[in-house]
Amino acid sequence: MDWGSLTGLVVPLVFILSVAAVLILRPLSRRLGDLLLQMRQEQQSTRSGEAELARLQGSLEQLRQRVDQLEDRLDFTERLIGASRREALPEAASRPSPERR
Repeated sequence: MDWGSLTGLVVPLVFILSVAAVLILRPLSRRLGDLLLQMRQEQQSTRSGEAELARLQGSLEQLRQRVDQLEDRLDFTERLIGASRREALPEAASRPSPERR
């Protein structure tokens, strides 16, 4: 077989295969690019979601501490009021009650 006739067959065959590969692989590569972009966006949203979750957990912990402090203050206030009432009750009992007419 002569190289000239073989070259005449190989060049069109390579051209046809190249066009076919572009036509077939172009939509696949575009879809793969879209998929990779979507995966990247999901990872970024996951990271921002994790950061938001950590921020919310910190805020929740601060609120718990504030509620604990408020409970302690309420207990202290109730004890003070209870102690002052106990002191006031014996004094009121020792006073003569006004007579009703």
